[in-house]
Amino acid sequence: MSCNESIVGPKFSENLLSNGSFEINNQPSLKGWGFGERNLAKLVNQGAPNCGNWSLQLTSKLAPTSSFAYTVVTDVKQGDVVVLSANVRGYGRFGGKGTIGLIYGRNAKSVSSDFDTVWTRISLTDTLTSAKTDTIWVFLYAPPTKNIPYQQLFDDVRLEKIL
Repeated sequence: MSCNESIVGPKFSENLLSNGSFEINNQPSLKGWGFGERNLAKLVNQGAPNCGNWSLQLTSKLAPTSSFAYTVVTDVKQGDVVVLSANVRGYGRFGGKGTIGLIYGRNAKSVSSDFDTVWTRISLTDTLTSAKTDTIWVFLYAPPTKNIPYQQLFDDVRLEKIL
């Protein structure tokens, strides 16, 4: 079974993110993503199983660094029920803790992984209460640390509407 197949459960739209796998035509790509501090993000040849070859690595450092990536989604409206999900994994000597989230209007929702060094799928579900013209921001985040730099991998990031 591949990353986006389901045996049972609700029906979903196509992925609303244009590049949630960080690769286009099997080539690494950051197309469609912006960054808080670009030097803290890079693509690595460590894709999640059955999800291609590449993933995004965010390195958290001492505060106040901003180790996050974001993309904008406009194909949603008030009342849509959406699911944001991603494969996440701590990487390197000290692992890491990853967060995925949505920001729209005055709302912010997020979920974080544990310090797992194996690929783990995390997700959050939300009913959008924004006005029709609000922009939805999807973000990936490696929180700042007090003393140890952590590395977090993200792959197969999906934003889907429940149909």
